[in-house]
Formats: sequence, structure tokens, C-alpha cells
Amino acid sequence: DAASAATWMAGTAGAAGIGLSILLMHVYQTRHGSLYLHVGLLSALYMAGLAAGAAGLAALLARRSPPNHADCATPSSRQTTVLQGTLILAHTALLALIGCWPEHAWHPAAFGVAFLLGGLCAGGYFPLAAARLAEAGIETGRAGGRLETADHLGAAAGSLLAGLLLLPLLGNRATLPALALLLLANLPVPALRRAPAGAAAAAPPSPVVWLRRLGYFLAGAGLTVLIGYRHWPGPLPADPAAPPSDATTVAVPTPVPPPAPMSDPETPAAADIRAADDTPDE
Repeated sequence: DAASAATWMAGTAGAAGIGLSILLMHVYQTRHGSLYLHVGLLSALYMAGLAAGAAGLAALLARRSPPNHADCATPSSRQTTVLQGTLILAHTALLALIGCWPEHAWHPAAFGVAFLLGGLCAGGYFPLAAARLAEAGIETGRAGGRLETADHLGAAAGSLLAGLLLLPLLGNRATLPALALLLLANLPVPALRRAPAGAAAAAPPSPVVWLRRLGYFLAGAGLTVLIGYRHWPGPLPADPAAPPSDATTVAVPTPVPPPAPMSDPETPAAADIRAADDTPDE
């Protein structure tokens, strides 16, 4: 139903948002050698984008006509559908742009813009999901708690998925399409919302919908494991001196021994005294 779809959208948006943030931080540290100096600034840019995206979408949603809880084909619902589809496609386009961006052009300013735009897109899902719950007739307090829980659970799952599975197995560029699939999974929802109200009776019941989504998730997880199995590093060699086949050999320069300490030169007087001591007695 509409409430479950809105909750699912909030959770997947949180997972994709935190996954992109972890990926960008990983690339920044890999490219520039350190993250701790600028992690506060990059996180602040992402948070600023979240606030701006939420405020912008909330302002656009406020211009709609009042929603009708009994009819999902009202102009207000159609406007929400258009905004949701536009935001998902814009967020997917941003992920594609980040994946296609040249490696030599990733300056610190480019990372800042990527964090800001990523937060701007991720922040728009919360007011959209809240508008969907309001159209479904859910009370404001319950809707806020429901979306907050879904957002936190999605972010927790996304951080584990990106940090422990996607980035180690797929790499940086292949992780971006996986995050985009989480967002594109919400595109059928706007398509279904355009149907007339009488078509809601022909929709599958809620357990079937959740089982279908679980099947999509398991299929994606299985595909990820299969891809990772082909790229997982092999076992360590029996000889500790031999590096593994997929290891990167780094030439280490031979340390230069320190110079030997120089002895103090003898004075002529000390040499004469030693020569006199060596003279045999008569």
C-alpha cells in the first residue's frame, strides 16, 4: 500500500545516501592520503545539502492542492508522483556522473560539490515520504516516527552493506550502480499511483508485495556474492617469502648503513712520546 511504499522509500534513500557518503570518503582518503583534516567540512557540506533538499521539496509540496485521502488520482497526488519520479531520476543521474567523472579531476573542491549535491538529493525523500503518509491518512506523529525509524534502519543497513560488502567486493565504480538500484526500486510506485482508484482492488495484497521486495533483495545479494567470489583474493602462499598472486609489489630501498665514526688524529707530541716508550732499554 501507499504507507508501506513511503516507508520503503525512506529506508532505501537512507541506505543509498549513507552508502554514497562512505564511498566518497573512501575515495577522498585513498586519493589525498588523509581524511581527518577535512572530514568535518565534508560532513558539514553533506548535512547542509540534506537540510536544503528537505526544505526545497517541502516548499514545493506546500504549493499543492489539499490531498484527498479517498482518491489517489487527485492533482495533489499526481504532483507528488511527478516530484518523486524527478527526484529519483536526478539522484540516479548524480550517481552516474560521479562514476563517469575523470580520476584526475577529483580535486578537493569536486569532492565538496559531490557531498553537497548528494545531500541535496537525499534530503528530498523525507518530505516526499511524509506527503505520501499524509495522503494515506496516517496521523502526523505516527508518520514522523515511522519515517525516522525507516531512515535510521536504512542508513545502518546501507553503511554495513557499502563498507563490508559492496566496496571490498565490487570496488568504487561498481558500487554506484548498486546504490542506484536501491533508488530505482521506488520508480514503480509513481507508475502505480497514476492508475485510477478502481485499479487499487486489482493490486496484490501487502504480504505479496513484501515477499516480492524480499526476492529482489535476495537476488541482488546473491548476484553480489557471485561477483565477489570471482574477485575475492586467493589464499596466502605456503612460502611466506612469496607474495600472493594478486599482491602489489612495492620496491623498498635498501637502508644505507651509518658511516663509521672517525678517530681523532694524533698530535706530533703524542707520537714522539709513544716512540720513546717503544725504545728498548740498554
